[in-house]
Amino acid sequence: MVTERREEIPLPKLFEAILPYQASVYVTVLNIIQCIAFGFLVIEVKDIVNKNEFGLISILRGVNTFVIILFVWYRYVAEFQYLWPMSFMDTIIPFLIGVVECMIIFSVNPNSVSMKYFVGYIMFLQFIAIWAYYYASKKRGREFTKRLYEAFYRHPQFAFHLVNFLKKYDRNHARNMSIALVFSSIFFIIAFFWPNAIWETIFSCTCIVTLLNRAFRHSFDAYVKKDSHLGPYFS
Repeated sequence: MVTERREEIPLPKLFEAILPYQASVYVTVLNIIQCIAFGFLVIEVKDIVNKNEFGLISILRGVNTFVIILFVWYRYVAEFQYLWPMSFMDTIIPFLIGVVECMIIFSVNPNSVSMKYFVGYIMFLQFIAIWAYYYASKKRGREFTKRLYEAFYRHPQFAFHLVNFLKKYDRNHARNMSIALVFSSIFFIIAFFWPNAIWETIFSCTCIVTLLNRAFRHSFDAYVKKDSHLGPYFS
């Protein structure tokens, strides 16, 4: 009896075929989650308008929530140009973000939900973002991921700089998000003991400006082009 010899496919070669498919499927799932969140926001805003409860605070909360949805989608799509071997945690994090986004959306109406809950839900989202960034940095730092990048890009020096940049990028943004969480915590305490429309206006405006600033002036592409090692590849 002749035993058929099994063809050994190098793992990096196998992932070379899987990665483009993996990225498109993952981004599609993220699109669906963010579209659901946006749909809920539209329904919530429509409900506020129908009840004639539209005011400055509800406008600011609505804009803040809309910018968060855009920011989450943009960050994930930008970063997931460069993937790693997936695990179940990669499913949990974006869906959990979607759930928290819905909690933020359902607290847009200040007549129904007080400021402390709105700020608290944003804090919860910031905490998940910190977890997601540290998780990404850890996944990118694995030896298997490094070897995968080296094989996939066929340019070892570029792959080395790319992985190091992505790890540094994730750690920096985890740190920035930690600072944002501290900022939100201060406003949460204020909202708990001294609720006031002025404080809420300051909080929402600060969040909106910060997110838009990070999306435009401190975007993923901007960081890549500024990097001393990767910049020349993208210029």
